[in-house]
Amino acid sequence: DTDVCAVYSEPAVTLLCISGEAADCTDCSATHDQILVQTPMNWSAAQSYCREKYTDLISINTEQDNIKITALMLSNAINTQTAWIGLYKTSWGWSDGSNATYTNWKSGEPKDGKDCALMETSSAFWFGEECNKNHDFLCYQGGKKSPPPGPEIITIFGKRC
Repeated sequence: DTDVCAVYSEPAVTLLCISGEAADCTDCSATHDQILVQTPMNWSAAQSYCREKYTDLISINTEQDNIKITALMLSNAINTQTAWIGLYKTSWGWSDGSNATYTNWKSGEPKDGKDCALMETSSAFWFGEECNKNHDFLCYQGGKKSPPPGPEIITIFGKRC
């Protein structure tokens, strides 16, 4: 079960994080949190942002991970139709260098010339997109970087944190 823990606000960026454990609710920077950045960027800019502020664009390695990420995107707190994930075409590998052993492509996807992957909120399916298009994106916090300095918690969802 995943609950949205808090919404952080920075100039022009809205971050949402979820924790897999209720005990983590007071610390949305805990390892492996998923962060939705609601400032559309192209895939490369999104990757750079995630690597600078967190760890990387998100890698989705299991069906359970895909369900967890979809729960974040379907939260009442957001209005995101699609978001970049870390999958890109060099044999369809992840931004962090790992192999894609799990995929959830929409039927007929990925299409030629669409070399970066988006997750669709309504279906949890993935589809290819031109990498230069701007979309919201999903980062993950893997514990090797500190969260951005001084986030302001503006809303608490689901739990008293």
